[in-house]
Amino acid sequence: MTNPLGMLDYFAMEAGEYLDRLRTLVASAEPPAGAELVRFARALRGSALMANLQPIARAANGFEGLARAVRDGQRVWDPATQSAAARAVETLGGFVQRAGKWTDADNAQAEGLTRELEALAGPAATPFRAPSGAMAAAGGAAGLDAGARAFAAREGALIASALGQAAQALRTAPPARDAMAALLRRMQPLRGLAALGALPPLRDVLDA
Repeated sequence: MTNPLGMLDYFAMEAGEYLDRLRTLVASAEPPAGAELVRFARALRGSALMANLQPIARAANGFEGLARAVRDGQRVWDPATQSAAARAVETLGGFVQRAGKWTDADNAQAEGLTRELEALAGPAATPFRAPSGAMAAAGGAAGLDAGARAFAAREGALIASALGQAAQALRTAPPARDAMAALLRRMQPLRGLAALGALPPLRDVLDA
């Protein structure tokens, strides 16, 4: 995986924050707040995707599936689940630290972790969808410098989190106008990014 140094530094900082929150959530033998577990797993996945670190994003997607299973009562938070979740968070932390020196062995370990998490998640697991070719190419577009990519990564992760909260609100208390208004406000900084034209799929998603 190749990325500008500035982008990797930014990813490490942001992902580190999400992992710290996940460590706190999975440290207790008591069931964690399911919505928070899903939120930070999703944010980690989004941050890895925006940094074009797909093996890490794939493993985070597996963890998000486990988080959904816990949140929705499909997976009991017993000692085995708690231990597996804690190990997964630490393994993901190692991936983040090694993102700039990624090896084939890391690929194999990430794939193994993904399979383990998907097995734990059961029906809550969802297939990982890598960015389209246009999105992947845009990540290295000459017109999108490291600062713009870092801004897009941060705002994209925050939008993903707000979208998850809005979806939860729609399920529990439709029409959830406050949550949807908050989502629209959260989108505004990224929609105002001049370099957004270098990321046409993202712009299309925001428009939708």
